[in-house]
Amino acid sequence: MGPFVPADAFRPRSSSEILDASVQLLRVHYAPLLVLSAIAWVPRLVVSVTGKAYVRPALGVGASVTTLVLVLVAMAWFVIAQAAMLVAVSDIYVGGGANPARALRAALTRPGAIILSVLAKVILIAVGLLIAGIGMGVVAALVAGVGSAMPRGIALVLVGVGIGAAIFAGVWWSLRMFAFYFAVPATVVLEQLGAGAALTRANQLARGSALRIVLTLVLLYIIYLAVLALLGAVVYLAFHGFVLTQTLVTVFALFVYPIIPVVTALLYYDLRIRKEGYDIELMAGALNDPPATQPA
Repeated sequence: MGPFVPADAFRPRSSSEILDASVQLLRVHYAPLLVLSAIAWVPRLVVSVTGKAYVRPALGVGASVTTLVLVLVAMAWFVIAQAAMLVAVSDIYVGGGANPARALRAALTRPGAIILSVLAKVILIAVGLLIAGIGMGVVAALVAGVGSAMPRGIALVLVGVGIGAAIFAGVWWSLRMFAFYFAVPATVVLEQLGAGAALTRANQLARGSALRIVLTLVLLYIIYLAVLALLGAVVYLAFHGFVLTQTLVTVFALFVYPIIPVVTALLYYDLRIRKEGYDIELMAGALNDPPATQPA
């Protein structure tokens, strides 16, 4: 089966073109991606529904520990299933079709590398929060130490500037890490790399394109979260139940989430086309293939 688009149509795309191509791909190949999304989300949904220990402390410490373990297992499984979705999108985009079972098997061959690389990415992004927190703590300590020796207005200005600078530094760091390592775990499952090599590879691909990556993915997440927030608001207004709303929003996310790995995979390939001439490689491969009818 041919690729999602003809080989000669592979080219660098703008952020809006990537989002548009992602919607078109998802529209045509929604079913296999929905299957993988369900595989990813159902364990989280089960834990969300049954994990009452967080909101009912009377169940005891044992129940809380059990719930925490289940949450961690569900999160680890979600990360692996998300990697399988990236494999499926790659198969669609380059090969023309997706097999959920094959994609899941591909991800399950490298669970350790997937989990470790994603954990490292999350930690690197979270360092921004640490930077912001430490910065605000330093500002608070300085003001407490010398604030009484200066006019109140000047002290307030210094507090505002210091807190603003700390927050800016934290956000700047988090966004850079978010951009530099967005391609993890795609680099694990699509290039068969270990955790450390996958992080290095993702960083190399993103260098020089951080702003475009951030703009594309931030716009994607704004749309994704806005859709879920709207659905959640409708459910809450209809049923006035927080737990029910939270559960149904998780169910809704199952149906909406596939757009995220689709955009991530297409952005990953866009960087390879820009930096490595991957489109030329695809066209060369197409020339060696027998003639076939390909979707426009």
